Amino acid sequence: MQNYPAYEEKNGVPPTAPLNPPPGYQYSQQVNVPVHNVIVRQPPLTDPPKDYLVEAILVTVCCFWPTGIVAIIKALDAQRGANTGDRQLAELSSRDARKFVCISLWLGVAAVVLTFLLLAVYVVLLVTYV
Repeated sequence: MQNYPAYEEKNGVPPTAPLNPPPGYQYSQQVNVPVHNVIVRQPPLTDPPKDYLVEAILVTVCCFWPTGIVAIIKALDAQRGANTGDRQLAELSSRDARKFVCISLWLGVAAVVLTFLLLAVYVVLLVTYV
């Protein structure tokens, strides 16, 4: 094996390695290790939380659709969490779905009440000034 001259450090920094290996350099042999992918799939939950999908669809159609759509998405997330065995996702999404179902319901009820109040005021004004 050939000896190479020692390199001097400049300002306390060792020199960089040459880009090409010196002549006669023996490469180390690479070992290919097989990679095994292990996928652990949890079974579906045996007692999943309520997903509120039917309620979400009803309030979307009948009450207030913007928050109803969010309720549907959260209800589907709760179903997916229950089917994949992810209890935390299922419970959080179920809670959010219920919250958005209630918001949609109350906004829909408020819109109906406000509509009837405005209609009553309109009828009273119409009867008064005719």
